[in-house]
Amino acid sequence: MMTKIGSYDFDILSDMFITGADQTKAELRVPEIRGVLRWWFRVLGGFKSDDRDVKIQEAELFGSVHGEKGARSALVVRIEALKLTPLIKEKNDYFLFPLNKNPKGYFTPAHNAFTLHIWWNGSLAPKGSLEALITVFGHLGSLGMRTRRCYGALAFSNDKSPMSLKEALSHFKTPDTIEIKEYIDSFVDVDKCIQKAMGWLKGWRSVGPSNSRNTGPGMEYGQDTRSFAWRDHEIGRNECDKPAVRPALGMPILQKYGKEFSPARKDQERFASPIILRPIRSEKGFKLLVLFVEKYKWNESDLIEIKSSRKEHPVSLELYNAMKADKSLSEFIP
Repeated sequence: MMTKIGSYDFDILSDMFITGADQTKAELRVPEIRGVLRWWFRVLGGFKSDDRDVKIQEAELFGSVHGEKGARSALVVRIEALKLTPLIKEKNDYFLFPLNKNPKGYFTPAHNAFTLHIWWNGSLAPKGSLEALITVFGHLGSLGMRTRRCYGALAFSNDKSPMSLKEALSHFKTPDTIEIKEYIDSFVDVDKCIQKAMGWLKGWRSVGPSNSRNTGPGMEYGQDTRSFAWRDHEIGRNECDKPAVRPALGMPILQKYGKEFSPARKDQERFASPIILRPIRSEKGFKLLVLFVEKYKWNESDLIEIKSSRKEHPVSLELYNAMKADKSLSEFIP
């Protein structure tokens, strides 16, 4: 039995790099949206109103290929494009590497909006829980490439969210697996918000060119004489035996002088950053959220490998924890 859950209008807040079969053209697709909904569902531990294991819940919502016949998805998602105008233009910034070498078609803010229609194909539709998932998607979710770095951010049109983000998070079993903080300043537009996000992250990660060293906190902190940023710089040159810190923010990492950090485990070629930067609308313009996804942070028992030398290093969460304690961030109150 098909039950209509609701229709929800979204604005695109920041440039969205999203393509389909034709990699040169922007295309908003249902599978991408379902994938983001599924990711947030997993991170938050499934619906609290359902006593079943999260994997069983997930199979019902999104479908599964396991078992003799698998499971059909009960969650039906459809898109209605209100204003979707793909653009192709040059864009070059710190967050877009390596996309800045080959810009793709993308949707831009102000010109683009869409409606999401949600149905439940089954009995006893969990309407409140599904609206909570849509609310999290609208407040914290993003679509396309570089979504962990501010791009593809969404917002409910006219701020018509099904419920508050605080109420939505209470519908899930493990909302504490994500720690949300906000940058202390507000910004007049989304581009200035993203520029601040770039500077903030670069200050933690980058050493900088030899004639203009980075002066951010990444050069100041650490438990020995080497700063966080310098430690990784020297590890890449095989001149440091300390635990690696920057790879905990995402892998692989390719340094300018040709050294590449990668997970040492053969079954794990990539590791997505557990730190998500996301612009949101606020009363004063825009705010920058920094989301620390505790559930997906690096396991310190794992190793990273420098491919050129096959040398392995343990990983430390010193940098990750120092970023969480940054005084320029405050607790975000949904």
